[in-house]
Amino acid sequence: MSIKRAIITLACVLAAIYLVMGSGLFRRARWSNNYSPCKIELRQLDSAKTQWATEGGKTTNDVPTWNELQPYWRRTPACPQGGNYTLGRVGEPPTCSVHGRDQQPTSTTAK
Repeated sequence: MSIKRAIITLACVLAAIYLVMGSGLFRRARWSNNYSPCKIELRQLDSAKTQWATEGGKTTNDVPTWNELQPYWRRTPACPQGGNYTLGRVGEPPTCSVHGRDQQPTSTTAK
């Protein structure tokens, strides 16, 4: 009787694991893990833009190029899922074609 009960319990546990893996909670957690490195890259881009604007006396209408920002990082930022970054104007947060914008930009508007 106890072997039969153990088999039923094991089957229930395996079914529960299968349901959790297939549910939106698991997929959302995987997306969140992939988004975290992208979020870090977006913040680094935003910091580089702010520093570029401050050092160069730029206004909010100025848009930096990748070459102009290259001195502010060790390696070129890249999205872990292959998205493309758009720098945007000074004071606007950069965006990723896969993950969108970082919800909490670190830059302030340059004057």
